[in-house]
Amino acid sequence: MKSQIVDIAARGRSIGLILIGAEQFASGIDREIYGNTSTHLVGRTEYAELTDPVYRWISGDLRYLVSNLPKGTLLLKHALFPRPIPIHFPRPIFTYTPKEVSKLSENKDGVEKHITKEPKTKEEEILVNLIAICRKRRAGSEILYKNCDKIRKMGVSKSKFNKWFGKWSSTQTFVGNTKEEHHAAEALLEFVQTLQERIKRPKTSK
Repeated sequence: MKSQIVDIAARGRSIGLILIGAEQFASGIDREIYGNTSTHLVGRTEYAELTDPVYRWISGDLRYLVSNLPKGTLLLKHALFPRPIPIHFPRPIFTYTPKEVSKLSENKDGVEKHITKEPKTKEEEILVNLIAICRKRRAGSEILYKNCDKIRKMGVSKSKFNKWFGKWSSTQTFVGNTKEEHHAAEALLEFVQTLQERIKRPKTSK
């Protein structure tokens, strides 16, 4: 049966046949089948498995992210996207209690709003706002780096900060696998919060 599956995976695309498979470990999949797979989805996986060559498309920073993915979140790799992206899928309807189902009919904006989606933390809200600002300006992250003295005094280079901010933007969270990156995220949060306080502070007339 394995040889037939390998044959279908190799030639099925030419006849418009699509295969969807799930496996606990990608390292255990036949190399010919894996090589003919165009879409890859990876859920929470331990770091020991992520060191296998089949996960080379996942960078070191993203491996840290994958090893800590929450339920309902996957990392997607497809030729349409220049880099892997995290995706979220809704909670299965059969897991709801009758009381929760009654709330769904009252929610016109979708299930996520009242039940499955946790409220954002203050840090996440700040990051989302920063991402929106940076999308409007081509050099958004560079402006942040230029104005945040604490990050520059830490000895963090502009290219390293841009790389970190790109990762924070794609995951929408201040993730990091080094103390230096965590300290940089804390410095950025402190800088933005200081700016917000200055804006809210009432102006005194002379």
